[in-house]
Amino acid sequence: MRIWLQSGSAGIDPTAAKYEVSMMRRVKEVARPDTILVLHGPEKPLPVRDRFLASRQLRNLNFIKYALQAEKEGYDAYAVASTRDDAYQEIREVTEIPVAFITEVSCYLACCLAPKFGFLTHSAATLVERNEMAKRYGLEERMVAGNHLNLTYREFNKMYDDPQPYIDLATTAAREIVKRGANFLIVSGNPFAMFLYDHGVREVDGTPVFDSLAALIKVAELMVDLKRIGITRSTT
Repeated sequence: MRIWLQSGSAGIDPTAAKYEVSMMRRVKEVARPDTILVLHGPEKPLPVRDRFLASRQLRNLNFIKYALQAEKEGYDAYAVASTRDDAYQEIREVTEIPVAFITEVSCYLACCLAPKFGFLTHSAATLVERNEMAKRYGLEERMVAGNHLNLTYREFNKMYDDPQPYIDLATTAAREIVKRGANFLIVSGNPFAMFLYDHGVREVDGTPVFDSLAALIKVAELMVDLKRIGITRSTT
């Protein structure tokens, strides 16, 4: 099967070079041998990445365009690795191929694996946005208050140059979420999540750190399998 893997950061954005390498390494580790995943980044770097309302509008249009292109080119599925789940309703409306969104996948699978989950994000604004998304997905009662590191996108490459301070910062923030009752940690956005994965952060005080990218890939593969046996998704 062929899966179009849509990122909001990888590809042409020079600040995401290390993230792209990390991402594709993990893709190759978890995808089936016969699965071909093709990574696509945004059409051009967003000038307002830390200003969510403006960048969301720009990215939604971009992701809708790419979803239509993926369907036209015969891809079996479209997997959105942007943790904003950009153009969630719009893409479902205009395409018929299976579509998987990384935050939706993470939230629902977390609920299958643990009683309560919490978000660990790089910034306060990201945390607010993820909490709102989880509420839209009907999972507010399964979520505890999350935490953030008060960072921006500009920090991501610096993390790899001097990782330990950022690992320590993330661990301290995660412990607060665990104290609030989280049995599962969802790290968001994905460049931050891949950084922690690359540096071996799989759990904090016994609480698992979810591998959201791996889950996205496996769910996209599953959705293709389901379609092949006649189980399809709603387009409304």
